[in-house]
Amino acid sequence: MRSHRNLFLIRGTIFLLAFVIYHVSLVFSSEGLQVGLSLAALLLFLTAIIGTGRFYSGLSIALLFCSIAIVGWRHSSWVEWLMGFSSLIKLIFFIGLIPLISFPIGGVIKDLKQLMVILSWKVRTLKLVHYGTFLLSNLINLAALPVSKILFVEKDQEKQWQAAIGELTGRSFGLAMMLTPIGAAIAVAMELTGTRWLSLLPVNLLLAAAGLWLSYSLVKGKVEEAAAMEEEGIEKPDYQRLSLMLVPLILYFAFLLTIETIYHLGIMEIIVISVLPFTLIWSLFLRKGTEWFKHGKIQMFKEAPKSFGLYGVIISASLFIYSMEITGLDDDLISLLPFGGEKMAFLLYIPATILIVEMLSLTGVHQFIGMLFAAKLIDPVMFGIHETVFASALLVGFVSGMQTSTFSGANILLSTLLPSFSSYEIGRRNYVFALLFIPLSTVVLIVINIVLTLY
Repeated sequence: MRSHRNLFLIRGTIFLLAFVIYHVSLVFSSEGLQVGLSLAALLLFLTAIIGTGRFYSGLSIALLFCSIAIVGWRHSSWVEWLMGFSSLIKLIFFIGLIPLISFPIGGVIKDLKQLMVILSWKVRTLKLVHYGTFLLSNLINLAALPVSKILFVEKDQEKQWQAAIGELTGRSFGLAMMLTPIGAAIAVAMELTGTRWLSLLPVNLLLAAAGLWLSYSLVKGKVEEAAAMEEEGIEKPDYQRLSLMLVPLILYFAFLLTIETIYHLGIMEIIVISVLPFTLIWSLFLRKGTEWFKHGKIQMFKEAPKSFGLYGVIISASLFIYSMEITGLDDDLISLLPFGGEKMAFLLYIPATILIVEMLSLTGVHQFIGMLFAAKLIDPVMFGIHETVFASALLVGFVSGMQTSTFSGANILLSTLLPSFSSYEIGRRNYVFALLFIPLSTVVLIVINIVLTLY
Protein backbone atom coordinates (compact mmCIF):
# COMPACT_ATOMS: atom_id res chain seq x y z
CA MET A 1 0.00 0.00 0.00
CA ARG A 2 2.83 2.37 0.86
CA SER A 3 4.63 1.60 -2.41
CA HIS A 4 1.33 2.27 -4.19
CA ARG A 5 1.10 5.73 -2.58
CA ASN A 6 4.73 6.45 -3.43
CA LEU A 7 4.16 5.48 -7.08
CA PHE A 8 1.14 7.79 -7.26
CA LEU A 9 3.18 10.60 -5.69
CA ILE A 10 5.92 10.14 -8.29
CA ARG A 11 3.36 10.01 -11.11
CA GLY A 12 1.58 13.13 -9.85
CA THR A 13 4.87 15.01 -9.51
CA ILE A 14 5.92 14.11 -13.07
CA PHE A 15 2.45 15.06 -14.35
CA LEU A 16 2.71 18.44 -12.63
CA LEU A 17 6.28 18.97 -13.90
CA ALA A 18 5.28 18.20 -17.48
CA PHE A 19 2.24 20.46 -17.14
CA VAL A 20 4.39 23.38 -15.98
CA ILE A 21 7.00 22.85 -18.72
CA TYR A 22 4.21 22.71 -21.32
CA HIS A 23 2.81 26.08 -20.23
CA VAL A 24 6.24 27.70 -20.07
CA SER A 25 7.00 26.41 -23.58
CA LEU A 26 3.85 28.11 -24.87
CA VAL A 27 5.15 31.48 -23.64
CA PHE A 28 8.88 31.00 -24.28
CA SER A 29 9.24 28.72 -27.26
CA SER A 30 12.68 27.12 -27.37
CA GLU A 31 14.29 23.86 -28.38
CA GLY A 32 15.51 23.29 -24.82
CA LEU A 33 12.00 23.48 -23.41
CA GLN A 34 10.72 21.07 -26.08
CA VAL A 35 13.46 18.61 -25.16
CA GLY A 36 12.57 19.06 -21.48
CA LEU A 37 8.91 18.39 -22.23
CA SER A 38 9.80 15.25 -24.20
CA LEU A 39 11.99 14.00 -21.33
CA ALA A 40 9.15 14.66 -18.88
CA ALA A 41 6.82 12.71 -21.18
CA LEU A 42 9.39 9.89 -21.27
CA LEU A 43 9.43 9.79 -17.45
CA LEU A 44 5.64 9.80 -17.47
CA PHE A 45 5.71 6.84 -19.86
CA LEU A 46 8.21 4.90 -17.74
CA THR A 47 6.12 5.32 -14.58
CA ALA A 48 3.01 4.41 -16.58
CA ILE A 49 4.25 0.92 -17.47
CA ILE A 50 5.10 0.21 -13.82
CA GLY A 51 2.23 -0.97 -11.68
CA THR A 52 -0.41 -1.01 -14.42
CA GLY A 53 -2.30 -3.96 -15.88
CA ARG A 54 -0.60 -6.39 -18.23
CA PHE A 55 -2.69 -5.30 -21.19
CA TYR A 56 -1.81 -1.61 -20.94
CA SER A 57 1.87 -2.16 -20.14
CA GLY A 58 2.21 -4.89 -22.80
CA LEU A 59 0.58 -2.76 -25.49
CA SER A 60 2.67 0.29 -24.53
CA ILE A 61 5.93 -1.66 -24.69
CA ALA A 62 4.95 -3.32 -27.98
CA LEU A 63 4.19 0.06 -29.59
CA LEU A 64 7.47 1.46 -28.22
CA PHE A 65 9.51 -1.36 -29.78
CA CYS A 66 7.63 -0.97 -33.06
CA SER A 67 8.51 2.72 -33.20
CA ILE A 68 12.16 1.93 -32.39
CA ALA A 69 12.19 -0.69 -35.16
CA ILE A 70 10.73 1.78 -37.68
CA VAL A 71 13.29 4.49 -36.92
CA GLY A 72 16.16 1.98 -37.00
CA TRP A 73 14.93 0.43 -40.26
CA ARG A 74 14.46 3.78 -42.00
CA HIS A 75 17.70 5.27 -40.55
CA SER A 76 16.03 8.39 -39.11
CA SER A 77 17.30 10.71 -36.38
CA TRP A 78 17.02 9.37 -32.85
CA VAL A 79 17.01 12.90 -31.46
CA GLU A 80 14.04 13.76 -33.64
CA TRP A 81 12.40 10.50 -32.56
CA LEU A 82 12.79 11.47 -28.89
CA MET A 83 10.68 14.57 -29.50
CA GLY A 84 7.77 12.31 -30.39
CA PHE A 85 7.20 11.38 -26.75
CA SER A 86 5.47 14.72 -26.21
CA SER A 87 3.61 14.83 -29.54
CA LEU A 88 0.23 14.29 -27.84
CA ILE A 89 1.03 15.28 -24.27
CA LYS A 90 -1.77 17.86 -24.19
CA LEU A 91 -4.35 15.07 -24.57
CA ILE A 92 -3.02 13.58 -21.33
CA PHE A 93 -3.33 16.96 -19.59
CA PHE A 94 -6.85 17.28 -20.99
CA ILE A 95 -7.96 13.86 -19.71
CA GLY A 96 -6.25 14.40 -16.36
CA LEU A 97 -7.66 17.84 -15.61
CA ILE A 98 -11.07 18.09 -17.28
CA PRO A 99 -12.80 16.34 -14.32
CA LEU A 100 -12.20 19.56 -12.35
CA ILE A 101 -14.96 21.14 -14.45
CA SER A 102 -17.52 19.12 -12.46
CA PHE A 103 -16.20 20.10 -9.03
CA PRO A 104 -18.94 22.65 -8.17
CA ILE A 105 -21.75 20.24 -9.17
CA GLY A 106 -21.66 18.59 -5.74
CA GLY A 107 -23.44 21.55 -4.17
CA VAL A 108 -26.54 21.24 -6.36
CA ILE A 109 -27.19 17.49 -6.46
CA LYS A 110 -30.17 17.85 -4.13
CA ASP A 111 -31.64 20.62 -6.30
CA LEU A 112 -31.12 18.57 -9.45
CA LYS A 113 -32.91 15.59 -7.91
CA GLN A 114 -35.83 17.81 -6.89
CA LEU A 115 -35.93 19.26 -10.42
CA MET A 116 -36.01 15.77 -11.95
CA VAL A 117 -38.92 14.83 -9.68
CA ILE A 118 -40.88 17.88 -10.83
CA LEU A 119 -40.08 17.16 -14.48
CA SER A 120 -41.18 13.53 -14.06
CA TRP A 121 -44.75 14.80 -13.61
CA LYS A 122 -44.66 16.08 -17.19
CA VAL A 123 -42.11 13.85 -19.00
CA ARG A 124 -41.89 10.06 -19.25
CA THR A 125 -39.27 8.76 -16.83
CA LEU A 126 -37.19 6.98 -19.47
CA LYS A 127 -37.12 10.10 -21.62
CA LEU A 128 -36.09 12.12 -18.59
CA VAL A 129 -33.25 9.69 -17.87
CA HIS A 130 -32.16 9.71 -21.51
CA TYR A 131 -32.24 13.41 -22.29
CA GLY A 132 -31.38 14.53 -18.76
CA THR A 133 -28.16 12.51 -18.85
CA PHE A 134 -27.43 13.80 -22.35
CA LEU A 135 -27.67 17.43 -21.19
CA LEU A 136 -25.64 16.76 -18.04
CA SER A 137 -22.94 14.99 -20.08
CA ASN A 138 -22.60 18.02 -22.32
CA LEU A 139 -22.06 20.17 -19.23
CA ILE A 140 -20.00 18.06 -16.82
CA ASN A 141 -18.57 15.26 -18.96
CA LEU A 142 -17.95 11.87 -17.31
CA ALA A 143 -19.27 13.10 -13.94
CA ALA A 144 -22.75 12.92 -15.50
CA LEU A 145 -22.78 9.11 -15.06
CA PRO A 146 -22.48 9.02 -11.24
CA VAL A 147 -24.77 12.07 -10.99
CA SER A 148 -27.39 10.29 -13.13
CA LYS A 149 -27.12 7.25 -10.88
CA ILE A 150 -27.93 9.45 -7.88
CA LEU A 151 -30.81 11.11 -9.72
CA PHE A 152 -32.49 8.10 -11.32
CA VAL A 153 -31.45 4.83 -9.64
CA GLU A 154 -33.18 3.62 -6.49
CA LYS A 155 -32.25 0.64 -4.30
CA ASP A 156 -35.58 -1.14 -4.71
CA GLN A 157 -35.73 -0.85 -8.51
CA GLU A 158 -36.13 -3.99 -10.58
CA LYS A 159 -33.04 -5.27 -12.37
CA GLN A 160 -34.65 -4.83 -15.78
CA TRP A 161 -35.41 -1.19 -14.99
CA GLN A 162 -31.81 -0.56 -13.89
CA ALA A 163 -30.62 -2.24 -17.09
CA ALA A 164 -32.72 0.19 -19.13
CA ILE A 165 -31.32 3.13 -17.17
CA GLY A 166 -27.79 1.81 -17.72
CA GLU A 167 -28.32 1.53 -21.47
CA LEU A 168 -29.85 4.99 -21.78
CA THR A 169 -27.32 6.81 -19.60
CA GLY A 170 -24.34 5.14 -21.26
CA ARG A 171 -25.53 5.91 -24.77
CA SER A 172 -26.60 9.45 -23.84
CA PHE A 173 -23.13 10.09 -22.47
CA GLY A 174 -21.47 8.68 -25.58
CA LEU A 175 -23.58 10.75 -27.97
CA ALA A 176 -22.93 13.88 -25.91
CA MET A 177 -19.20 13.36 -26.54
CA MET A 178 -19.89 14.17 -30.19
CA LEU A 179 -21.04 17.65 -29.21
CA THR A 180 -19.64 18.99 -25.97
CA PRO A 181 -16.54 21.18 -26.41
CA ILE A 182 -15.18 19.84 -23.11
CA GLY A 183 -15.17 16.26 -24.39
CA ALA A 184 -11.81 14.66 -25.13
CA ALA A 185 -13.22 12.75 -28.12
CA ILE A 186 -14.28 15.80 -30.11
CA ALA A 187 -11.07 17.58 -29.11
CA VAL A 188 -9.01 14.69 -30.52
CA ALA A 189 -11.10 14.57 -33.71
CA MET A 190 -10.58 18.30 -34.29
CA GLU A 191 -6.88 18.02 -33.50
CA LEU A 192 -6.42 15.19 -36.02
CA THR A 193 -8.43 16.77 -38.83
CA GLY A 194 -7.89 20.50 -38.34
CA THR A 195 -11.62 21.19 -38.14
CA ARG A 196 -13.45 23.68 -35.92
CA TRP A 197 -16.17 22.97 -33.40
CA LEU A 198 -18.69 25.24 -35.12
CA SER A 199 -18.18 23.48 -38.46
CA LEU A 200 -18.73 20.08 -36.81
CA LEU A 201 -21.77 21.16 -34.80
CA PRO A 202 -24.49 20.92 -37.51
CA VAL A 203 -23.33 17.48 -38.69
CA ASN A 204 -22.88 16.08 -35.20
CA LEU A 205 -26.19 17.51 -34.02
CA LEU A 206 -27.91 15.56 -36.77
CA LEU A 207 -26.03 12.35 -35.90
CA ALA A 208 -26.58 12.77 -32.16
CA ALA A 209 -30.31 13.40 -32.69
CA ALA A 210 -30.56 10.25 -34.80
CA GLY A 211 -28.61 8.32 -32.16
CA LEU A 212 -30.81 9.56 -29.31
CA TRP A 213 -33.95 8.60 -31.20
CA LEU A 214 -32.55 5.15 -32.00
CA SER A 215 -31.35 4.60 -28.44
CA TYR A 216 -34.70 5.47 -26.88
CA SER A 217 -36.61 3.41 -29.45
CA LEU A 218 -34.60 0.31 -28.54
CA VAL A 219 -35.40 0.61 -24.83
CA LYS A 220 -38.90 2.06 -24.48
CA GLY A 221 -40.68 -1.23 -25.16
CA LYS A 222 -38.54 -3.33 -22.82
CA VAL A 223 -39.84 -2.03 -19.48
CA GLU A 224 -42.98 -0.45 -18.13
CA GLU A 225 -42.74 3.23 -17.27
CA ALA A 226 -42.34 3.98 -13.58
CA ALA A 227 -45.05 6.09 -12.02
CA ALA A 228 -44.16 9.70 -11.31
CA MET A 229 -43.57 10.62 -7.68
CA GLU A 230 -46.39 12.23 -5.75
CA GLU A 231 -46.48 16.00 -5.87
CA GLU A 232 -47.27 16.43 -2.21
CA GLY A 233 -44.33 16.93 0.12
CA ILE A 234 -41.78 17.56 -2.66
CA GLU A 235 -39.56 20.57 -2.07
CA LYS A 236 -38.91 22.90 -4.94
CA PRO A 237 -35.28 23.16 -6.14
CA ASP A 238 -33.25 26.28 -5.48
CA TYR A 239 -33.15 27.72 -9.00
CA GLN A 240 -30.59 30.33 -7.98
CA ARG A 241 -28.16 27.59 -6.92
CA LEU A 242 -28.82 25.74 -10.15
CA SER A 243 -28.10 28.89 -12.16
CA LEU A 244 -24.77 29.26 -10.35
CA MET A 245 -23.85 25.89 -11.87
CA LEU A 246 -25.32 26.41 -15.32
CA VAL A 247 -24.46 30.02 -16.17
CA PRO A 248 -20.66 29.76 -15.56
CA LEU A 249 -20.48 26.65 -17.76
CA ILE A 250 -22.35 28.37 -20.59
CA LEU A 251 -20.06 31.40 -20.27
CA TYR A 252 -17.04 29.09 -20.35
CA PHE A 253 -18.29 27.38 -23.50
CA ALA A 254 -18.81 30.79 -25.10
CA PHE A 255 -15.27 31.75 -24.07
CA LEU A 256 -13.83 28.57 -25.63
CA LEU A 257 -15.61 29.10 -28.93
CA THR A 258 -14.68 32.80 -29.06
CA ILE A 259 -10.99 32.09 -28.47
CA GLU A 260 -11.07 29.25 -30.99
CA THR A 261 -12.56 31.55 -33.63
CA ILE A 262 -10.42 34.62 -32.98
CA TYR A 263 -7.02 33.10 -32.26
CA HIS A 264 -7.34 29.86 -34.27
CA LEU A 265 -6.24 27.71 -31.33
CA GLY A 266 -7.51 24.17 -30.91
CA ILE A 267 -10.20 23.47 -28.30
CA MET A 268 -7.91 20.97 -26.58
CA GLU A 269 -5.12 23.51 -26.15
CA ILE A 270 -7.50 26.24 -24.97
CA ILE A 271 -9.01 23.97 -22.31
CA VAL A 272 -5.62 22.75 -21.08
CA ILE A 273 -4.58 26.39 -20.64
CA SER A 274 -7.82 27.68 -19.12
CA VAL A 275 -9.43 24.89 -17.09
CA LEU A 276 -7.47 25.58 -13.89
CA PRO A 277 -8.03 29.37 -13.76
CA PHE A 278 -11.68 28.97 -14.77
CA THR A 279 -12.52 26.39 -12.11
CA LEU A 280 -10.55 28.36 -9.50
CA ILE A 281 -12.43 31.60 -10.24
CA TRP A 282 -15.72 29.71 -10.23
CA SER A 283 -14.87 28.09 -6.89
CA LEU A 284 -13.83 31.43 -5.37
CA PHE A 285 -17.14 32.93 -6.51
CA LEU A 286 -18.92 30.06 -4.72
CA ARG A 287 -16.64 30.61 -1.70
CA LYS A 288 -15.12 27.17 -2.13
CA GLY A 289 -11.52 28.14 -2.88
CA THR A 290 -10.06 25.90 -0.16
CA GLU A 291 -12.09 22.93 -1.37
CA TRP A 292 -10.88 23.59 -4.93
CA PHE A 293 -7.22 23.32 -3.86
CA LYS A 294 -7.96 20.09 -1.99
CA HIS A 295 -9.88 18.69 -4.96
CA GLY A 296 -7.13 19.77 -7.38
CA LYS A 297 -4.51 18.02 -5.24
CA ILE A 298 -6.60 14.84 -5.18
CA GLN A 299 -7.08 15.03 -8.95
CA MET A 300 -3.37 15.59 -9.60
CA PHE A 301 -1.91 13.05 -7.20
CA LYS A 302 -4.65 10.43 -6.79
CA GLU A 303 -7.14 10.40 -9.65
CA ALA A 304 -4.89 11.25 -12.63
CA PRO A 305 -2.24 8.64 -11.63
CA LYS A 306 -4.96 5.95 -11.83
CA SER A 307 -5.15 6.59 -15.58
CA PHE A 308 -1.41 6.28 -16.24
CA GLY A 309 -1.95 2.94 -17.97
CA LEU A 310 -4.02 4.75 -20.60
CA TYR A 311 -1.50 7.61 -20.67
CA GLY A 312 1.28 5.16 -21.44
CA VAL A 313 -0.66 3.73 -24.38
CA ILE A 314 -1.42 7.24 -25.67
CA ILE A 315 2.25 8.24 -25.49
CA SER A 316 3.49 5.04 -27.15
CA ALA A 317 0.78 5.12 -29.85
CA SER A 318 1.45 8.79 -30.66
CA LEU A 319 5.20 8.00 -30.70
CA PHE A 320 4.56 5.12 -33.09
CA ILE A 321 2.56 7.37 -35.42
CA TYR A 322 5.16 10.13 -35.09
CA SER A 323 7.85 7.61 -36.08
CA MET A 324 5.85 6.73 -39.18
CA GLU A 325 5.60 10.42 -40.06
CA ILE A 326 9.27 11.32 -39.69
CA THR A 327 10.34 8.24 -41.66
CA GLY A 328 7.73 8.66 -44.42
CA LEU A 329 6.37 5.18 -43.76
CA ASP A 330 2.82 6.54 -43.37
CA ASP A 331 2.82 7.83 -46.97
CA ASP A 332 4.11 4.48 -48.22
CA LEU A 333 1.32 2.61 -46.43
CA ILE A 334 -1.40 4.99 -47.63
CA SER A 335 -0.20 4.57 -51.23
CA LEU A 336 -0.87 0.82 -50.93
CA LEU A 337 -4.57 1.32 -50.17
CA PRO A 338 -6.91 0.73 -53.14
CA PHE A 339 -8.92 3.39 -54.97
CA GLY A 340 -6.63 6.27 -54.03
CA GLY A 341 -7.69 9.36 -55.96
CA GLU A 342 -10.85 7.67 -57.22
CA LYS A 343 -13.92 9.91 -57.33
CA MET A 344 -16.16 7.53 -55.38
CA ALA A 345 -13.55 6.25 -52.91
CA PHE A 346 -15.34 7.98 -50.03
CA LEU A 347 -18.12 5.38 -50.30
CA LEU A 348 -15.63 2.80 -49.00
CA TYR A 349 -13.48 4.87 -46.68
CA ILE A 350 -16.16 6.68 -44.66
CA PRO A 351 -17.48 3.38 -43.22
CA ALA A 352 -13.90 2.04 -43.08
CA THR A 353 -12.92 4.95 -40.81
CA ILE A 354 -15.77 4.14 -38.44
CA LEU A 355 -15.09 0.40 -38.45
CA ILE A 356 -11.35 0.75 -37.77
CA VAL A 357 -12.10 2.55 -34.50
CA GLU A 358 -14.93 0.14 -33.63
CA MET A 359 -12.99 -3.06 -34.33
CA LEU A 360 -9.91 -1.91 -32.43
CA SER A 361 -12.16 -0.99 -29.49
CA LEU A 362 -13.66 -4.48 -29.43
CA THR A 363 -10.15 -5.95 -29.09
CA GLY A 364 -9.53 -3.80 -26.00
CA VAL A 365 -7.67 -0.90 -27.62
CA HIS A 366 -8.87 2.45 -26.30
CA GLN A 367 -11.01 4.51 -28.67
CA PHE A 368 -8.48 7.37 -28.70
CA ILE A 369 -5.86 5.00 -30.08
CA GLY A 370 -8.28 3.74 -32.69
CA MET A 371 -8.94 7.33 -33.76
CA LEU A 372 -5.20 8.00 -34.03
CA PHE A 373 -4.60 4.96 -36.25
CA ALA A 374 -7.66 5.57 -38.43
CA ALA A 375 -6.68 9.22 -38.95
CA LYS A 376 -3.14 8.24 -39.91
CA LEU A 377 -4.06 5.33 -42.15
CA ILE A 378 -6.81 7.05 -44.14
CA ASP A 379 -5.98 10.27 -45.99
CA PRO A 380 -9.29 12.15 -46.40
CA VAL A 381 -7.93 14.27 -49.27
CA MET A 382 -6.81 11.22 -51.26
CA PHE A 383 -10.12 9.46 -50.77
CA GLY A 384 -12.38 12.46 -51.36
CA ILE A 385 -13.68 12.84 -47.79
CA HIS A 386 -14.46 16.33 -46.54
CA GLU A 387 -12.54 17.11 -43.33
CA THR A 388 -15.76 17.75 -41.39
CA VAL A 389 -17.21 14.41 -42.47
CA PHE A 390 -13.95 12.65 -41.65
CA ALA A 391 -13.93 14.12 -38.12
CA SER A 392 -17.55 13.05 -37.62
CA ALA A 393 -16.76 9.54 -38.88
CA LEU A 394 -13.99 9.27 -36.30
CA LEU A 395 -16.47 10.33 -33.62
CA VAL A 396 -19.09 7.81 -34.74
CA GLY A 397 -16.41 5.13 -34.44
CA PHE A 398 -15.48 6.47 -31.00
CA VAL A 399 -19.07 6.43 -29.72
CA SER A 400 -19.83 2.99 -31.15
CA GLY A 401 -16.58 1.57 -29.81
CA MET A 402 -17.11 3.06 -26.38
CA GLN A 403 -20.63 1.61 -26.17
CA THR A 404 -19.70 -1.94 -27.20
CA SER A 405 -16.25 -2.42 -25.68
CA THR A 406 -15.92 -4.33 -22.43
CA PHE A 407 -12.82 -2.26 -21.70
CA SER A 408 -14.19 1.25 -22.25
CA GLY A 409 -13.95 3.60 -19.29
CA ALA A 410 -17.63 4.53 -19.51
CA ASN A 411 -18.81 0.89 -19.39
CA ILE A 412 -16.43 0.06 -16.55
CA LEU A 413 -17.71 3.07 -14.60
CA LEU A 414 -21.32 2.06 -15.27
CA SER A 415 -20.62 -1.47 -14.05
CA THR A 416 -19.24 0.05 -10.84
CA LEU A 417 -22.31 2.24 -10.43
CA LEU A 418 -24.66 -0.66 -11.27
CA PRO A 419 -22.98 -3.70 -9.64
CA SER A 420 -25.64 -6.09 -11.02
CA PHE A 421 -24.13 -5.65 -14.50
CA SER A 422 -20.59 -6.34 -15.68
CA SER A 423 -18.91 -4.09 -18.24
CA TYR A 424 -19.16 -7.02 -20.68
CA GLU A 425 -22.93 -7.23 -20.20
CA ILE A 426 -23.29 -3.47 -20.59
CA GLY A 427 -21.29 -3.59 -23.81
CA ARG A 428 -23.28 -6.57 -25.09
CA ARG A 429 -26.53 -4.69 -24.54
CA ASN A 430 -25.25 -2.01 -26.92
CA TYR A 431 -24.45 -4.34 -29.84
CA VAL A 432 -27.80 -3.80 -31.56
CA PHE A 433 -27.52 -0.04 -31.11
CA ALA A 434 -24.05 -0.03 -32.73
CA LEU A 435 -25.17 -2.35 -35.56
CA LEU A 436 -27.92 0.15 -36.42
CA PHE A 437 -26.15 3.41 -35.56
CA ILE A 438 -23.06 2.73 -37.71
CA PRO A 439 -24.90 2.15 -41.04
CA LEU A 440 -27.36 4.96 -40.26
CA SER A 441 -24.49 7.37 -39.60
CA THR A 442 -22.62 6.12 -42.66
CA VAL A 443 -25.55 6.93 -44.95
CA VAL A 444 -25.95 10.38 -43.39
CA LEU A 445 -22.23 11.15 -43.69
CA ILE A 446 -22.06 9.96 -47.30
CA VAL A 447 -24.94 12.27 -48.23
CA ILE A 448 -23.36 15.20 -46.36
CA ASN A 449 -19.99 14.47 -48.00
CA ILE A 450 -21.56 14.62 -51.45
CA VAL A 451 -23.20 17.96 -50.61
CA LEU A 452 -20.06 19.49 -49.07
CA THR A 453 -17.73 18.39 -51.88
CA LEU A 454 -20.13 19.59 -54.59
CA TYR A 455 -20.68 23.00 -53.05
